[in-house]
Amino acid sequence: MNNIEKIIDRINLDAQEQIDKINLQAEESCKAIRDEYDAKIKSSCEKILADAEKTAAVRAERIDSTAQLEARKYTLSVKQKVIEDAFVKATEKLLALPEDKYVNLLALLAIKSVETGREALIFSAKDRERVGAAVVEKANGILREKGAEASLVLGDQTRNIPGGIIVSRGKIEINCALDVLVNSWKSELTMDVANILFE
Repeated sequence: MNNIEKIIDRINLDAQEQIDKINLQAEESCKAIRDEYDAKIKSSCEKILADAEKTAAVRAERIDSTAQLEARKYTLSVKQKVIEDAFVKATEKLLALPEDKYVNLLALLAIKSVETGREALIFSAKDRERVGAAVVEKANGILREKGAEASLVLGDQTRNIPGGIIVSRGKIEINCALDVLVNSWKSELTMDVANILFE
């Protein structure tokens, strides 16, 4: 009986050693697996963070580019509005010239547009009454000084123009309304106006 107990004890001891060995191997395997997955998780997290940083940088760059483009568009639209206002103000200043200078301006516009010297000068209702006769007289005087036909007449009609004149020769009319003239100068003067306004 004593031998049997020794054998059983020996078997139990061997079994315990095997169990301890298996447990140790299992713990080592578990640790290796945990370490491997921890490394994979860490690598995945680092990749996700790096990708997120790249994506954020690209988005930030796009947002910045878009913001700069919008700012340029806004600045351009404001500049265009200021330039447009400058031309409107130029027309207003021409319309507000003292009467003698206004008469001289319209007379010069008339003689630049006449061909025969027998045209009719058409005004707005307000200008016809205020300066019409004086412009015709002044323009005829300039034409006479140049030795040209000086038979311009005050037109019977009026036109809905803010100021300036319309030179009429039969069915042909040359529009010298001040707003039309200022608008016609826009294309060639816009750059000069912009340079003056936005130096």
